[in-house]
Amino acid sequence: MWSDGILEIAVKGSDKRVKAVYQVKHYEMGSRFGIRGGQVSKLWIEIDGKCAVSYDRGWDTRPDRKNPVVMDAYRAILKQYN
Repeated sequence: MWSDGILEIAVKGSDKRVKAVYQVKHYEMGSRFGIRGGQVSKLWIEIDGKCAVSYDRGWDTRPDRKNPVVMDAYRAILKQYN
């Protein structure tokens, strides 16, 4: 099943909020093709008009662990769909 949406992520130490646009393909059961063996087989996250995360049965663009906004969006999506 495909799902898409927009998350508003708070920037730590600021009143600013950033929009993260995403699309995710997920299944009812986990798979070896899923992120960490989970249900998400495809994931795309765009922040500020740029691709921040891209996964299509393997990593094209890994989430930047040093960027808290990207990591917050990534974790929120995995929590909901994986």
